[in-house]
Amino acid sequence: MGPAEAQLSPAADGLDAAERAALEARGLRLDGGRRAVTVRVGDTLAGTAIWQPLAFESAELGIAAARIETIEAWQGAAPVLEDLAARAVSDMKDAGVALATCRLPEARLGAINALEAVGFRMVECLLTLARPLDGAPKMPAGIGLAETDEGEDCARLAGRCFTADRFHIDPRIANSAADRLKESWIRNSAAGRADAMLVARQDGRVVGFNACMRNGPTAVIDLIGVAPEAQGRGHGRALVEGALAHYAASGAEEMVVGTQSGNIASLALYQSCGFFIRSSQFTLHAHLGENR
Repeated sequence: MGPAEAQLSPAADGLDAAERAALEARGLRLDGGRRAVTVRVGDTLAGTAIWQPLAFESAELGIAAARIETIEAWQGAAPVLEDLAARAVSDMKDAGVALATCRLPEARLGAINALEAVGFRMVECLLTLARPLDGAPKMPAGIGLAETDEGEDCARLAGRCFTADRFHIDPRIANSAADRLKESWIRNSAAGRADAMLVARQDGRVVGFNACMRNGPTAVIDLIGVAPEAQGRGHGRALVEGALAHYAASGAEEMVVGTQSGNIASLALYQSCGFFIRSSQFTLHAHLGENR
């Protein structure tokens, strides 16, 4: 294992009291089914990786999925990160995880390298964009809040309008499974997960949706889509402007959205609507079932 001596904690509840206190003192959550592995250098806790099963992704993709939420080294840097990545993968394999994911800021190259060394592969660079809501446009014509009976229309549309997200980009995930996940995502949004569901209507039918969340003063575009046959007609811009108008009127202070760096059309749209790039993160996937 190199200079660091790894100590595996099979589950969060298996941590000893000192480890649990040390992790919680750092603001690291160990509830909700989270599992932790730790590494010591001598008698000193040098780092941890914490992962959590993903019920929604598992159900929709038809494989056991999990996410590494934290991978941090406080001592030993690269050797500790390498040990943590290997131990986390081993623990997830033992638990039956087939798809492991992790999203890290671009600056976390040490952790990214450690994950890639144990089988993770980068599938996207996710850009987060933001803009203040002062000076927001008026609600465009043809845009409004979804009616109760339009939720299923939005869900069916979501199942056929995405190609650039991390699930569709990953060649080891079937497009049909990725489509099903997006469809369920919007069905849940329409059923109450979203704070607001805006729709674009053309000739009396829904041709686009924008599911948004609210977190205090910040509004988030959670998932936005336009029917393939209706793209290129301004519906995407209208849905973005509608969200800006809706949340400016509700007292929110800013809006944020994420898009892939390779989605040039989406990136150009948001920037033309006044958004600026705030941060970038790399998303990594590992298909553990292929190596078991």
